[in-house]
Amino acid sequence: MMMLFSQVILFFTALTAGKKCAARGYRSRGLVAFMVLEVGYLLMAFQSWLASVILMGAGAWIVLRCINLPRRATLHTSKGGTV
Repeated sequence: MMMLFSQVILFFTALTAGKKCAARGYRSRGLVAFMVLEVGYLLMAFQSWLASVILMGAGAWIVLRCINLPRRATLHTSKGGTV
């Protein structure tokens, strides 16, 4: 029961991380961050610790990178318009 509860909590954590990237205009990065984090959490449940740490680290890096990038709507193209 505790394992199920922790997986639900981790699922919502990954969902929130993915939505954070998507809200800033990086929808594909948000989807990738969600998938990488979720696979990392599932591998942790199956006791594959090394692969889990690597994937969760990569997912966290993607989310932190999304947060540090400017919002997609404020980026300017070389022609002077906005994206």
